[in-house]
Amino acid sequence: ARQQKELQTAFMNIFTREYFLKHYGNSDKKNPPRKLKTYRDAVKEALPKIKSKMRILDIGCGYGGFLSLLEGENKFETYGVDTSSYAIREAKKRASKTKFWVKDLSSFQPKMRFHIICAFDVLEHIPKLDGVLKKIYDLLERDGRFFCVVPVYDGVLGGIGSLLDKDTTHVHKKSRSFWIKKFSSRFVILNIKGIVRYTFPLIGYKHVKSSYLTNFGQAILFSMVKA
Repeated sequence: ARQQKELQTAFMNIFTREYFLKHYGNSDKKNPPRKLKTYRDAVKEALPKIKSKMRILDIGCGYGGFLSLLEGENKFETYGVDTSSYAIREAKKRASKTKFWVKDLSSFQPKMRFHIICAFDVLEHIPKLDGVLKKIYDLLERDGRFFCVVPVYDGVLGGIGSLLDKDTTHVHKKSRSFWIKKFSSRFVILNIKGIVRYTFPLIGYKHVKSSYLTNFGQAILFSMVKA
């Protein structure tokens, strides 16, 4: 237990201000409103059928841009968790109505379940993948929804992405078939959409999401329901 706690602490200490600046620079430029709205729209297209407010948890919420977008929607209660205390400090500036936790997911024990859980570009960082997916499953309400974006490293664009990827915390550089099989063991996949994203000189960051890109994009957006 002590060794596990030490490993968790070391993992949490990786994602400092220096980490974010080194690998992502101005994070807001790589998470523009248009990109975050595509994630919001994907969530709204597959909402669980309940009349009350829906509790939505963003795992690895980073700077809180996605949650700040949802705060304007009356149908959601917003929650965020991240291992980075720096990221949560920034997130609180953007999403003042959201409840945040600085926690490693393995030790995260909230006193509630959630109708929706999101993990956008998070799972590739987490070593113990099966344990995390079980935790997400357990944290979801019956008929709860799980939305996830992961980078994929097969195909032409995936191969290029692998060469350009210098983030050593990406411990899962896997193919799209790997993620489909992994998620299918606990969830029913409702929809899959491919994503092409790249920062172009002069033009800046571009992000395109479409079902036509499922077999070609260097990332994939999954919409799932608790099995």
